[in-house]
Amino acid sequence: KFEKPLAELKSKIASSGSKVFQDMIQELLLKNTHRTTIEMKPSKTMEQEQIKDEEDRLQSIKSNMSDEQIDEVILKTNQLKAIQATDDSPEARATIPSLQLSD
Repeated sequence: KFEKPLAELKSKIASSGSKVFQDMIQELLLKNTHRTTIEMKPSKTMEQEQIKDEEDRLQSIKSNMSDEQIDEVILKTNQLKAIQATDDSPEARATIPSLQLSD
């Protein structure tokens, strides 16, 4: 399905280098006469609406939970906070890839 277009692209790149992409950018983006104008207006109450929606959703979830389930969520939250507050071991930090200035 993709072999033929990919082969054509490879042959164009082989013959003209990266000019293929320059031509595509020129044709499809820069010389494209189709335009859309979008006008955006900020909402002064969007943040409050989102906070209220989240609070309502969480209250609905909590009202459907038993006391044991609520206690379990609190316990797991405290455990997660404790794990997040501890420093990673040097061995764990050594596994994180990092870039050098030379990269």
